Amino acid sequence: MSEEQTQSTAERIKQERQNAVQPEPFLKAAGAVKDTGDEQKLAFTDSFAERVAGHIEDLRTEAIGVTDIAQLFGAPESEVLEKDHDYTAWRAYNTVYNWPSEGALVFDVATDRALREIESAWDDVPTNQRFMIAQSLRSFQDWCLFCDGTIDFNNTPVQSCCSDRQVITLYCADCDRRFLEFRMEEDQGVDMSS
Repeated sequence: MSEEQTQSTAERIKQERQNAVQPEPFLKAAGAVKDTGDEQKLAFTDSFAERVAGHIEDLRTEAIGVTDIAQLFGAPESEVLEKDHDYTAWRAYNTVYNWPSEGALVFDVATDRALREIESAWDDVPTNQRFMIAQSLRSFQDWCLFCDGTIDFNNTPVQSCCSDRQVITLYCADCDRRFLEFRMEEDQGVDMSS
C-alpha cells in the first residue's frame, strides 16, 4: 500500500490543512499571476504565460504520460493508469480524474511544470488543491496558448464531454478546444464549482 493509502483520514486532513495555500497570494508571490485593473481581476504574468506556452509546445511532441500524471497528483507511477473512456481520464490512486479535452489536460500538465520551475513550495500544496488551482488557471488565458485564438464563454448549453448532463463551456473559438465545463443547475443557473 502507498503512504497515502495507509495514512488515516484524520492525518490526511490535518496534513492538507497545514499545507493548504490561499491560491491568489500564493500565485502572485510565485510570479504566476498579476492584477489587471479591469473587469478580469487576475491574469498570467507575461513570463508565466511564456513558460506555460513553452511547455504546451513541448507536450505537442512528447505526449502526456504516466510520469506527468504521477507528478501532477503526487502519486507513484504504479498508482497511475490512463482510463479507457471516450473522454480524457486518468486514475491516480483510487480516484479517476477527467478533463473536458486533451487540451485541458495538456494545459494542466504545462501549468504544473511551469509552477514547479518557479515555486519550490508547489509540491507541498495538497494534491487536490494543486489540481483545483491548475483547473482554475485554465480560465486565465487571454488567448488560446495552443493556436492564439480567442478564448470565449459559451453560455448555450451543450453535452458534457464526460457525463449525461448539459454544461456551458469556456473554450477556444478558433480551435474549439474545451478548457472548462460548468454544470447547469435545475433552475438553469450555472454551478461554477466544476
